[in-house]
Amino acid sequence: MCIRYIKYSLIIALSLVFVKMDAQFIHFTHQNMNPLMINPGNTGGFSGTFRGAAILRDQDWRTASSSQEYQMVNGSVDINIDGIGFKPEDWISAGVNFGRQGVTSDFSRTEIYPSLAYHFVLNKKTMSNIAVGFSAGTIINSLDRNSNFITRNGLVTGDPGDGLDVFNNAQDGNISTSAFDYSLGVVLDAPLSKYSGVKFGIAMRQPFRPEVGLTTPTADRLSRDFTAFASLNTEINDRLIFKPGFVLNVEGKVARYLNLQTNFGYKVVPDKDIVLNAGIGARLVTDIPSLMLLVGADIKGLTIGLGYDHFVGNAGGGLASGPGAVELSLSKVFNIYKKPEPQPILLCPRL
Repeated sequence: MCIRYIKYSLIIALSLVFVKMDAQFIHFTHQNMNPLMINPGNTGGFSGTFRGAAILRDQDWRTASSSQEYQMVNGSVDINIDGIGFKPEDWISAGVNFGRQGVTSDFSRTEIYPSLAYHFVLNKKTMSNIAVGFSAGTIINSLDRNSNFITRNGLVTGDPGDGLDVFNNAQDGNISTSAFDYSLGVVLDAPLSKYSGVKFGIAMRQPFRPEVGLTTPTADRLSRDFTAFASLNTEINDRLIFKPGFVLNVEGKVARYLNLQTNFGYKVVPDKDIVLNAGIGARLVTDIPSLMLLVGADIKGLTIGLGYDHFVGNAGGGLASGPGAVELSLSKVFNIYKKPEPQPILLCPRL
């Protein structure tokens, strides 16, 4: 039933896809390692007290020069707070997500999003729940004076022939702008059995189309951004785990990317919390398509991931002229248990 549901979701998602895309967006190979960026409803979507995660992506697109690389970084922290809710089993979560992309010191986009989520438990026995998340944060764009970078990529107005007139009134040789943004997301987390579960969510960012243009803000308002994802986690036997999933992102009427991944986990010892992971994937409906290789491990609450993107095709032009992208990710779940208070023992005195 779950496999059929994900198959139909993929068919619906693909039917909504357009082929045009904006090349400048924050994205990662290990899509499950940046949950708060994908959907604020993922805040607190784990079993534990609090979680920390970080991803570093080094992508040699050679946008500015042959010696400069395109880099992305993401970090998040979220915490679960029990005992606050409409029902005793419900809980709330709080977190913050930080993301940055840039070509060394030339161009950078920074995003900071604090988030809150409420988890409505649907079944106390299985702890299936629907989480509603909200975040509000800041987007900051910054551009340094580099004629080659500006004219080659047309980042200012979208026109590659645009010159350096944008810096006539700039101070210290650079320009920057910032805007406030909101995000709303819903996530369904449904265990299907003791050994399998499915998670599905949809989120919307930039509902009021913030202005982040570096020259004429009203001419560069961001479109509304929608992200849908689904993942399955099921144990095939006492050692092998099957973990497929997808992430689809659409901005306005333009599909920016569709990530499809198939991952497997292997339990080194069936009763121990040590799992080796490996998988493959593809980034589609984008002008920079790529094939992905993923490896990693889960070691008692610590998840380590290493990913590689290999660009295919020539549609990306100079943006995909490098050898590919390498990515390192870490995530750790911490459990803090309340120390039990022993009941006092009353001793009856001997008479």
